Amino acid sequence: APAPAPVEVVPSQETTGSIVVPVERVTEVRQVFVEAAPEPVAVDFEVATGVVVPETVVLQPVPAQVVEIVPEYEGYEYVAVDGGGYAIVEPSSSEIVYVID
Repeated sequence: APAPAPVEVVPSQETTGSIVVPVERVTEVRQVFVEAAPEPVAVDFEVATGVVVPETVVLQPVPAQVVEIVPEYEGYEYVAVDGGGYAIVEPSSSEIVYVID
């Protein structure tokens, strides 16, 4: 039998086993957040994958349109960051799983 083709493993830039928004859909996801127009929050912590969001930060549910694009984000929350960008947060750990700038 022929040997199976080698599988190329590309390390993720994520610090957790998070859900990745397909590259070709990032602009679409960003646009949904922009249209949702949440009030930006001034934060005093690093907005990066793997960072735990303090309990003092009010999170919003991820918009339904984003869940349609990335179904794995159902039940997740997010925050619009003052100065631009959005952080998607895993609700049980309050950990940032994805950042859209």
